[in-house]
Formats: sequence, structure tokens, C-alpha cells
Amino acid sequence: MPATIGIILIVICAVAVLWYFLYRAGNPGFWKVAAKYPDEAYDWFMSEDCWIVVDPESPSSQKPEPRGEFTGPFVLWVPKLGDRRVAVYGRHDRIEESQRRFTENYGEQGKLGVTLPPLSYVALLHPVFAMLYAWISTPPSLLIVFGYGLANLGYVLFAAGIFAGTFLALGLKKRWQVFAAGIVAWLLGAFLMNLQP
Repeated sequence: MPATIGIILIVICAVAVLWYFLYRAGNPGFWKVAAKYPDEAYDWFMSEDCWIVVDPESPSSQKPEPRGEFTGPFVLWVPKLGDRRVAVYGRHDRIEESQRRFTENYGEQGKLGVTLPPLSYVALLHPVFAMLYAWISTPPSLLIVFGYGLANLGYVLFAAGIFAGTFLALGLKKRWQVFAAGIVAWLLGAFLMNLQP
């Protein structure tokens, strides 16, 4: 029983750390829209003086100083730069208005109109149903249930890596990232299912 509690605490801590890094910007809706329109977002950042874009491949690019006035770095993959990654920093006191205007121009009420969620969100139902199946068909053990769900998430990620090359529900935009996440999910799931409580 103490091992089960320890594993549950580790999973909760891992989710909390992931949540912190994903939502530390304070406006995940803005970054979601920016990720959908990275070229437009790059142009927006370059035209607004509250943003600083640091391109690692440009020798003239430097991190902003003083560091305490800026939030970031936030990573943006820009297709028109050859799918290069840039780091974006924003002034704490001035980015909210810029984020609001960008979201109005390119968000749900602007350019996007009504959109359906990516297929990867629907695919996440498979591990959820797998967990429900494990809960119903085996003696109730949280380790087995979570392990079965993670292993099935690994299978979903493998399929997404082969057929789509992305898994946008988890922010995975490159094929190697999808396969790496699939391997980690499957191994963690197998480990949890084989632990003796």
C-alpha cells in the first residue's frame, strides 16, 4: 500500500510540474492561437515593441536586459524561417493588450471562425476508455488502471507518429517527439502494471 501511495504522489507531482510549465505564461489561449498561426505571430512580435524575439541562429540576437522586466522565454516554431525555433520574451506590464489584440485578429472570432478540435483530442478517448475497461474488468488497483491507460496512450501515440506525424493535443508537432512520447508512455504504463502493490 505505501508503494501505491508513493506512485500516486509521483504522478500528481509530474502533472503539477507539467501544468506549471504549460500555463506559466498566464494566457495559454494566446499561445495556442500563436501556435496555429506561427508566421503571423512572428510578424506580430517583430512589429510590437513589447516583445523581443531571440533567434538562436542570428548573431545579433540577444536576451533582453534587465531580466526582471520580461517574462519568457516562450518557444515558437516559425515555418517561414525554415521551421526554426525562436525564443519570445514579453514585457510584464505591456503584453496583455498585445495578446488580446492578436487573439481578436486571429482567434475564434477572427480568422478561425468555428473550428473543430484536432483529431488527437478525440484519440485521447481511447486511453480513457481503456482505463475504464481496466477498472471494470480487473480487481480495482489504481496502478493497473493508470498503467493500462498510459500503455494505451503509448499505442495511440505510435499510431499518430506513423500516420499523422503530430499529436497536437499534447503539443507534439514533430514525428520524433510523438514517437518519443509514445515510448515513454508505454514504458511507464508497463512499469506501473507490473509493480507489485
